[in-house]
Amino acid sequence: QCKGEELDTRSDIYSLGVMLYEMLAGQVPFDAPTPSAVIIQHAIDPPRRLSLIRRDIKIEIEEVIMKSLTKSRHTRQQTVMQLYLELEKAISSPKPQNIFPSPALTNTPIPPLPPRSLSSTVTPKDVKVLSEEEILKFSRKAETILDNRAIKPPQPVPQPQQIEELIETSLPAIELISEDNPLSLTIEHVTESPIILGEPNGLLVEEERLEVNKVNELDLEASELLVHTSSYSGEVKLQEVAVLQGHEHVVKAVGYTPNGKYLVSSSSDGTIKIWDLKKKRVRGALHGHELAVNALAISPNGALLASTSSDGSVRVWDLVSEKEITSFDKYQGSLRSVAISPNNQLLVLANDARIELWDIISRQKQAVFEGHIRLVEALEFSRDGNLLVSGGVDETIKIWDINKKSLVGTISCPNHCVNTLSNSVDGILATGSKDYTIRLWDIASRTELAVLEGHKASIRTIAFSARGDYLVSGDWDGVIKLWDTSTGVSIFSIQAHESAILTIAFSPDEKQVASAGYDQIIKLWNVEGLADI
Repeated sequence: QCKGEELDTRSDIYSLGVMLYEMLAGQVPFDAPTPSAVIIQHAIDPPRRLSLIRRDIKIEIEEVIMKSLTKSRHTRQQTVMQLYLELEKAISSPKPQNIFPSPALTNTPIPPLPPRSLSSTVTPKDVKVLSEEEILKFSRKAETILDNRAIKPPQPVPQPQQIEELIETSLPAIELISEDNPLSLTIEHVTESPIILGEPNGLLVEEERLEVNKVNELDLEASELLVHTSSYSGEVKLQEVAVLQGHEHVVKAVGYTPNGKYLVSSSSDGTIKIWDLKKKRVRGALHGHELAVNALAISPNGALLASTSSDGSVRVWDLVSEKEITSFDKYQGSLRSVAISPNNQLLVLANDARIELWDIISRQKQAVFEGHIRLVEALEFSRDGNLLVSGGVDETIKIWDINKKSLVGTISCPNHCVNTLSNSVDGILATGSKDYTIRLWDIASRTELAVLEGHKASIRTIAFSARGDYLVSGDWDGVIKLWDTSTGVSIFSIQAHESAILTIAFSPDEKQVASAGYDQIIKLWNVEGLADI
């Protein structure tokens, strides 16, 4: 619903999961100062694992509840009965002996939460931390109530997206999709899990793989579909070379400095990290935001960094000294996007549907751009700095003249909600959407040039190479695709992350790509086969 999709009964599974989570943890999975920030957390952020709150929780029970809270409805339990049966099985399973005994729950009381505006009728004394048996009884009652509704049975044949999501999230327990429609899965070769080598401080993590046969294909007999882990291996390809680990939550944004020596990342843990790419370790960390840091913008001269956060703040940092220079108005709600002009002097940010232009040095507001009617998801200056392009949930792209401070063009793109956009050097704009497509536009003529198809999930992030010959994209299922923009053809595709990719970037020399998202890690990929820039 947060993403504008139609509701069905699997939304009830999510709601029930939230209630079960609160009953076991004594706190809700998401909490923030404003309702809009809570909604964004529900749509994007994974809940904190129950075992981090209650050390005595059985892992089997945790997995059932966390499954009910997955963002994709296809990977949740499909009916309340399925949830009940999984919970019953988890509770009845023998509990493994803990070699590190944890204190009894009664000795570690969970502090009450402050009152929340969305549930003002509930007081801390009304909250009771339930036992596993009480949870099961509650689930049984909920099953009776919800299953009396018109719940649609599972479809006779699983859809491709359902199959891929099931494989991605539940490979160890792939034995069924439903009792009536078993999915027979044949894996001819198995890839060994990566070995993570790290320093004690967690700053450097490199990846090595055991030499075994790789997974080439999964034969899905039920639907007669063939799913490839990588669909193309031509002259240009991505080769994973490193994993950077250090953030404690979802990674929201990454960006290379203009000299290509450093990568900057931000996270829902409220921190910004600066990575030395040669040493593959953190050079420094920036602290100041109170909540998730949603977006970053690095100035073309490499001196400044702008960041926006769910705490409603905009901060500007000196990348050399790693100190905060200034901050702007404290806004209500979450700020999702920010950009710095090519002349390093102007900053633009989106506050819901309103766009503001600021002078960084004087801290004076230069203009307010109003025209979008819903949330603005992405902002970017043209390469010459004369135009600003914005896109958002209202399925429009708007072009603003920075000098005249006015709207000069609107591109309507029905059913193409703009999640992300990127400008190339030759005036071509790329937009990615939840409709699984990337569209290329000519900014000057305001016309659509091409539709790039191939993703099977919502596209969250895209980036042009420096010369504009290639485009890289990441989607909600963790797939990266590399595109030849002259032909509109996907020339390389790989299952890069276990879950959604939220941010991706090309290095200035086009030799590397960085990707990150829900799994809290940053992956570095060498781009093989491109001529030197």
